[in-house]
Amino acid sequence: MKRMCLSVGLVGLVTLLAVALAATPLAFARGEGSFVIKAENGNTYRFGGQLRMIPTCENNWDFGLGTQPVFGGASEVDFRGHLNEAGIVSQNYIRTEARLYFNAEDKEGKWDFYSALEFDSVVDQDEVDRRGRDYGLERLHGSVAIPGLEQVRFHAGWDIYFLDAVDAGAGFLYGDDDPGFWLTGDFDSIEFKVGYHKKLEDNFLSRDQFEFAEDEVGVKSDNDRDIFSGMLTWNINEDNEVRFMGLYDRMNTRTDTTDSFGALGTDNKGADVDTYRLGILYTGKLGIIEPEFEVAYQGGQADNAVDEFGQLPNGNDDDYDIKAYALYGDVAVNLTDIVGFKVMPHVGFMYTSGDDDGDDDDLEGYTAVANAQRFTPRFGGEDTIIGDQNTLLGTALYGYVPELYGSMGGTQQSGGVATGGFFNGSIGGRGDNPGMTMIGGGITIEPKEFISYRTNFMWFEVNEDFSVNSTSPPNNPLLPPGFDPNTKVDSGTLGQQWSNSLRISLNRHVHFFFNATLFWPDEVIEDVTEDVYGEKSDDVAQRYAVALIWRF
Repeated sequence: MKRMCLSVGLVGLVTLLAVALAATPLAFARGEGSFVIKAENGNTYRFGGQLRMIPTCENNWDFGLGTQPVFGGASEVDFRGHLNEAGIVSQNYIRTEARLYFNAEDKEGKWDFYSALEFDSVVDQDEVDRRGRDYGLERLHGSVAIPGLEQVRFHAGWDIYFLDAVDAGAGFLYGDDDPGFWLTGDFDSIEFKVGYHKKLEDNFLSRDQFEFAEDEVGVKSDNDRDIFSGMLTWNINEDNEVRFMGLYDRMNTRTDTTDSFGALGTDNKGADVDTYRLGILYTGKLGIIEPEFEVAYQGGQADNAVDEFGQLPNGNDDDYDIKAYALYGDVAVNLTDIVGFKVMPHVGFMYTSGDDDGDDDDLEGYTAVANAQRFTPRFGGEDTIIGDQNTLLGTALYGYVPELYGSMGGTQQSGGVATGGFFNGSIGGRGDNPGMTMIGGGITIEPKEFISYRTNFMWFEVNEDFSVNSTSPPNNPLLPPGFDPNTKVDSGTLGQQWSNSLRISLNRHVHFFFNATLFWPDEVIEDVTEDVYGEKSDDVAQRYAVALIWRF
């Protein structure tokens, strides 16, 4: 099966690239637009839909490590499994993302409404024949112009809200679809947005449920997470802008109980985290040169911290200072006018600081609200391995930072002190993470409107040493007190990723994306698999997929 996937993926990609470069005479037909209803009062109502089916073939997501015993052999972990938007997936599967859109807009643009129902799952006979899951409300967004101040709009709901992702930047601060409220304003050369979003709400229980949890079970929760953000954009001219970004992240991911799970640990893990992030992002066009540069700083405190065993995370401190930073730069060269069709090569880097001392009270590993490098225009894309959650690489969904590892040790699912992250601090987002350096580049070629090819090559380094506990024999938490189950892993090269995406559009409504991605593991992965799990593994990870999209 591995050889079949590899041969089919590479041969298919090469064949399709040959078709693209030969400029096949496939006609690009304009299809019909979205279904639009014009009401008598002049308001506009729209209905639309999307079908996206993605047959996917994955090999060696675990770099060949295989299934490993954990907790003294009481259970097993298959490192091939990973999390994406559909759930936990592995090897070969068909993901389906279907949407129904319902929109409305006032004739004068004073208010608008947008909603999207979504079904997103890996499908099989049981999932579709037995009706499986229902559509869920994936997007809900209403906005209204402030009377007397039409340049300012009030927004409510949940939709894509970002500071430094999606359209520019490195995803170091914030980009997600959390529910909340925000204001946007446009005053010629100055734009702004200010928002409040609820990342996690713990106090969602009926009175009886809450009293039972608190009085009978002994659970007292404080798991709320609130995001306050703001961005001021200065449009220097039509081609150059500077964004000044800031946010405050209050993250308490704690459940205090009266009981302990003894040697297996407790659910006391958590900290009272108050952290802020500040950033500046420049994007511009200087002739054919299109640069992007970003710098971000993270500060704050994480107090009253305990680990999953009810102990101090580093054995010394329960209060920590957050001191971390991140850098990004990229330069693209737009050769479109010279060549006659879109050709845009680029080269750039990302850097996030890492924690170099697990025994002190400083947390120097940078974390975003949720690392979102997969949603960045220059180095992002769904066709990634490192950004689609990989336990051995130490990455959570959407991010390239090895936030599952840390200088304080623990497994990839525990340990350290969380100061951010996609999983709201329960897993990953560790402030003691080792940080990463990425150097890479790529090119986008679009010879015709109906066809384009995009590729990126990225080299990843882990900046600082870290420690990890495999929980496999003889390293498991059931060992006698005083035994350190953690194994030190030296900083070094994590690996290299090469991603390729070919788009062929049959018309404006139907698009096919052919993706092929390889990840070559290097010395850090070899050390983790050999020293921690006892089995050196360095097989090349592979992902091949075809995204079949109908949208109207």
